[in-house]
Amino acid sequence: MKLAYLSTARVPDDWAHVFHIMHMCEAFAHQGAEVKLVVPRRGATPTGGRQDPFEYNGVESNFTIVRLPCLDLFPGTTSRLLFYIRNISFFISARFYLWFIKVDVIYTREAWAGYFFRNFFFEAHTAQGRSLLFSGARSIVCLTSFIKDIFVKRGFPARNILVEPDAVNLKQFAHLIPKVEARTKCGLPQDKSLIGYVGTLKTMNIDKGLHAAITAMKAVPEAMLVVVGGDREHVEEYRSLAEHGGLASRVIFTGTVPHASVPVYLSAFDVVVAPFPDIEHYRLYMSPLKVFEYMASGIPMVVSDLPSLREILTEKTARFVKAGDVKELALALNNLLSHPDIAQVQGLAARKEVERYTWDKRAERILGFIRNILFQ
Repeated sequence: MKLAYLSTARVPDDWAHVFHIMHMCEAFAHQGAEVKLVVPRRGATPTGGRQDPFEYNGVESNFTIVRLPCLDLFPGTTSRLLFYIRNISFFISARFYLWFIKVDVIYTREAWAGYFFRNFFFEAHTAQGRSLLFSGARSIVCLTSFIKDIFVKRGFPARNILVEPDAVNLKQFAHLIPKVEARTKCGLPQDKSLIGYVGTLKTMNIDKGLHAAITAMKAVPEAMLVVVGGDREHVEEYRSLAEHGGLASRVIFTGTVPHASVPVYLSAFDVVVAPFPDIEHYRLYMSPLKVFEYMASGIPMVVSDLPSLREILTEKTARFVKAGDVKELALALNNLLSHPDIAQVQGLAARKEVERYTWDKRAERILGFIRNILFQ
């Protein structure tokens, strides 16, 4: 099967969706597909620089990256008009390119594809947007059942929708190092309980619960919070929050780290948190990469009690707390830190459960679904 994965993303980059796309292309190739990742030709970022995109994302170079021309005017601008110009010019290039390159499947996360293509396979990470954008899709892959329900209500055939949460590369977590060694490598204190948060600090400029995590530290006096990830602007915002709360010495910010370092940081922690607030996006649409990495690390976790997370986690694999309830979050953290035996059982249960959620298994199920659609 020849598969073209269309994306308007800059490659490489440190956004989670770029990481997701690169790993899915690798996994599709593992399942026997001949994969071309088709992206716009854009300038390098300060984080990605001119690094090899395969090495930067920790994937094999078993697929091809095709860079097409686009009008990338004033890189870094937030102008919506220039955003539209860039995307439209890229899809025009992609349309011409795919006239001359024969593929069996066009796969994309870009709703814009609906303006330029028909019978493509669309991966939906939200249900927002006009129905017109998705009308040309032959089938939809959704992160959650709630996204599927919305598309079905809009009239899209349920039989042509597959629910597939995100995933993790277990090879990266196959040889986790001892806690003491991990803390030494990361420059973290050995004599404190460490609570970890890993990933971007905001989505669509919306807090991902770090405000609650920092505030909760006032009631977890024997521990420190280590925040791994985040761009400079967001790090400074939350650093200021910690300082104003008298917690400057108890909250460590690492900033962006290479993804290959994530398993090492996770090995250094006693507990990890995913304290998402209760808003529509987090409640219904998300399937956070951090949660699958938490599971793979075997470190016990405290997460917000949201329907989207309940589709992945259970009471055996995570400690749930009411979203936004700082007191309940602090109580759960203190409880796990005070009962390491219970915490260990939970972490091991999560590690076993995550074996269902690998990139290769996800790609295998999606390709099987695509074949069924093609031949039905």
